[in-house]
Amino acid sequence: MTQENMILQHLLRHKTIDPMTAISKYKIMRLASRICDLRSRGIKIESVTVRNKETGTHWTEYRLIP
Repeated sequence: MTQENMILQHLLRHKTIDPMTAISKYKIMRLASRICDLRSRGIKIESVTVRNKETGTHWTEYRLIP
């Protein structure tokens, strides 16, 4: 199964994916690139920036657009 397909299946099952999930579950280091590949195939995915108020860190979470 390709990385794109793993991400798509994860999104269908769990609704969202973030870089840490992609690394820990699927060993995918370049999630943003794979999301770009999925978008180029016509799959509608939105990006949402998530911020941790306590630490000031932020990351991107990806969701399928219905």
